[in-house]
Amino acid sequence: MNDQKEFMELELKNGYDFKFIIDFIRSKCKLCNFIFDIKGIMIKGNDINNSRLFVIKLYAKKMKYKCNSQIIAGFHIPNFYKSLKTIKKKDGIKFSIVRKDNIRKLLISPFSQIRNSISSSNYLQICAPNCEEKDPPINYNEKDDIKIFPKDFTSLIKDLIVCKKDINIKKTENGTLRFYSENGELHSSELFIEGTRETFNQTKVIYDQDYENIDFSSLAKISTISSLITLNLNVDLPFRIIFELSIGKIILYVKSKNMIANEQETVEEEQMFMET
Repeated sequence: MNDQKEFMELELKNGYDFKFIIDFIRSKCKLCNFIFDIKGIMIKGNDINNSRLFVIKLYAKKMKYKCNSQIIAGFHIPNFYKSLKTIKKKDGIKFSIVRKDNIRKLLISPFSQIRNSISSSNYLQICAPNCEEKDPPINYNEKDDIKIFPKDFTSLIKDLIVCKKDINIKKTENGTLRFYSENGELHSSELFIEGTRETFNQTKVIYDQDYENIDFSSLAKISTISSLITLNLNVDLPFRIIFELSIGKIILYVKSKNMIANEQETVEEEQMFMET
């Protein structure tokens, strides 16, 4: 495609929320693909071990946004976040793809809606698309979805990450979820969703997996800008968490420690087979 014909402009009144989105991405990967088209923006990425994948969908109809054709651009996320660090609450932000010094760049222009201030612009270089991008898993049963209000989810995350240890998640046949983490005998956190300890103890456990604490430590911020959060647990699939946003949604897939270990074992077996 001829770069001269590329056109993308985006204006967000709430730049502070977008800053949270980029901070969320920063906690997962350094290089990430942004796909711009007439329907909106899709952002896909994964960590180096492919244990945490995410898809972010921002809808054109919910933003002040224009794009004339599909544009696939890679961005260095730590630098992207640095360009947004000065954005405060109630600040807006404008983006556009431009050419500067004959190089394609993203022009980032924060603006204040409530005060006179010095205008500024940052240019973020567009990198080649990240070829390591993975497709998200499928075959989730929507009947297994559990919806939770953001304030409750934020409280749950903050209680769990205090322990700084692995987080165990159990689910029973009646749909009760138990989240548990501990620091030996010094401190432990036990929280229930869709039930209580009594309802949890009444039925059979059908899901029992451990997750690294780091998987959840970045979720408290993003949950504060969500309107609803949906959890889906399946023993054969990564833990799926959907954050509904005012301009779209974030879908996060997190593999359990057992799933990661099994995949690593399979890789090692394949390597041994190739060497024999």
